[in-house]
Amino acid sequence: QKVRKFDVNRLKSTFKFLLNHPKIARIYVTDSNAFIFKQRQKEILNFIVENNSFKKPVIFEVNPEYLEDELIDLVVQMGAEELAFGFQSTSPLVLNNINRKFNYERYCENVLKLKTRFPNIKTWFGLILGLPGDTYHSFLDSLEFAIQLRPYSLYIHELLVLPGSEFFNKASEFNIVFDKKPPHKIISNGSMSSDEYNELKYLGFSVSLLHHVEPVRKMILEYYNGLTGRRLVDLFIEFVDFLQNKDFFPTKESI
Repeated sequence: QKVRKFDVNRLKSTFKFLLNHPKIARIYVTDSNAFIFKQRQKEILNFIVENNSFKKPVIFEVNPEYLEDELIDLVVQMGAEELAFGFQSTSPLVLNNINRKFNYERYCENVLKLKTRFPNIKTWFGLILGLPGDTYHSFLDSLEFAIQLRPYSLYIHELLVLPGSEFFNKASEFNIVFDKKPPHKIISNGSMSSDEYNELKYLGFSVSLLHHVEPVRKMILEYYNGLTGRRLVDLFIEFVDFLQNKDFFPTKESI
């Protein structure tokens, strides 16, 4: 309902301490979308550019929809090695259930613009498995969207129904069944059975693992470029099956 903000001078003082500390090698900012207040973020990025004399990596989580040319230029000047992009899901039903908007065209446009300006940057894309309304097929659609943007790597989180959260308070409304013991992982929701959930958890782990291995990723992308009517995510899944049949890959039961 309301975004709380630290005083900018307090943030500058903190960044200055971290940037100059001899035992700190990199800084990861865990704000889920630090670029939502653009003028404020420009001031912070300018400060980092001016004070990062040791060129330490500073990693932000960003929603690409909030990027604009000046912010992209500052990210480039800052010399960011990595950026983390979270979009959770591409399903309209899921996005409606979690009160989140998603501008597909703007998202893709700004990711491409960032990569064009800064081709060596490592981009991470994050999805959440088990959100209300998500199905087996819609989750794979979201995974396909992420892979098509050619990220450096993927990270897939299981939905945690934390006490006090909206999903915790509305668990019965969304038909969410979850473990009562911490960290309160979901078991199933009204649109995804426990078997489907476990299958997707395994596929998500497997695809993200193989995607992170550069020779494998390049091989599958090369093969995909010569195909029509096939999804990239399906090629990764088929390769997982192939490796399993050869006993070269962990099974669902072993992870």
